[in-house]
Amino acid sequence: MKKVLLYIMLLLCVNYTFAVNQQALKDFDSANKLYADQQFAAAAEKYEQLLTDDYISEAVYYNLGNCYYKLRNVGLSIYNYEKALQLNPNNEKVRTNLKFAEKMRLDTFEPKTKLSTQHIIHNAIGFFTYNQWAVSAVVGSFMILLSFVAFYFISNSTLKRIFFLGILFFVVVTVLSLIAAFTEKKYHENERYGIIVHETVAVKKEPRITSKNEKIVHEGTKVFVLETTAKWHKVTLPDLTEGYIEKQSMKEL
Repeated sequence: MKKVLLYIMLLLCVNYTFAVNQQALKDFDSANKLYADQQFAAAAEKYEQLLTDDYISEAVYYNLGNCYYKLRNVGLSIYNYEKALQLNPNNEKVRTNLKFAEKMRLDTFEPKTKLSTQHIIHNAIGFFTYNQWAVSAVVGSFMILLSFVAFYFISNSTLKRIFFLGILFFVVVTVLSLIAAFTEKKYHENERYGIIVHETVAVKKEPRITSKNEKIVHEGTKVFVLETTAKWHKVTLPDLTEGYIEKQSMKEL
């Protein structure tokens, strides 16, 4: 009886998930049709609802970015293209559209770099993502096993020496790959960026409305988030200016 109830519950869950996905696909198609009919505001509303309902996908963010680009909403178009790239960094269509959207930004900065130890390490090992480093560690572990098996069963002294050196080599590769994977994962967890989505935003010297303005920035500017309170983000601008902006003026990536 318990097994029958379990099967029924599993079947209901599967049917519910299938129904939800089917409805999400219908809503996605509906939003696409609105976009094709140049009803960009209505399409954007549909795409936003899909995200609210946890239908998260690269295509939804990309299409939503296109809607806001057509509506000349620089901040939200850049934000959604960036979100699409987080899901698929290799999407060249998104990168191209992001470049077009960035050309509409009013702010131009003289880029400056302040490298921490984490940044220096990331620049050295960031040619692989932490997932790729993890795969490298798994492959290295497998090669250690194969080399050990060969070393154990082969009697030729020259070959044994070669496979022993192979074991040492792959141990080094595996250990370094594991260190790189954990380092890159920590780096990306600590890297917080946001996009200014209000048309004009004052960067304050202190987290108070009455505080002096450090700078005025406009929608679409990408900032580095240092810390967050209930009402304020402490951010660093591309020119390394630090200050506080009101929380609702930015969407964190």
